[in-house]
Amino acid sequence: VFGPQDVLNNIPIGGAFLSQDITIRFVSTVKNLGVLMDESLSMSNQVISLKKSCFNTLRKITKIRFLLSKDNLKTIVNSLVVSCLDYCNALFYGISQKLLLQLQQIQNAASKLVMGKYKYSHMDDDLKTLHWLTIKKRIIFKIALLVYKSVNGIAPPYLHELFGYVAHGNSIRLDV
Repeated sequence: VFGPQDVLNNIPIGGAFLSQDITIRFVSTVKNLGVLMDESLSMSNQVISLKKSCFNTLRKITKIRFLLSKDNLKTIVNSLVVSCLDYCNALFYGISQKLLLQLQQIQNAASKLVMGKYKYSHMDDDLKTLHWLTIKKRIIFKIALLVYKSVNGIAPPYLHELFGYVAHGNSIRLDV
């Protein structure tokens, strides 16, 4: 059961009884396609899990960075860290500013690693140099790209069917 915390507190159900032997117990967090969703859909558990795994990966890459060229390092960080930040990132739309900042800290640490800077060094224009969008812009870009593909028939049929054009007199508008 998903919903705001104040509504969930008013629901006294702790599970569902299907028969005398079978009971379904409700949990506060579920994992679907590798994404942790909590009962209020705040995505906090997913961000915490992502932060742990990404920083662990960055620590391991830091130990071997002197063996790699800057291009190879960028490729490895893109494939192991940035791809994790991009996976299902459209679900992060509308999350709290605190969680968004934690995701941005992961990306900032990844850019510092690629650029050869220390932990407390200033970022300057590192993201721009690497041609990386900030986390917030990546989320908006992903959603805009999905909408563009859906409207233009490039997306899978289950998404394309959600959109259509409606004519009203002399104007045409998108019907969602």
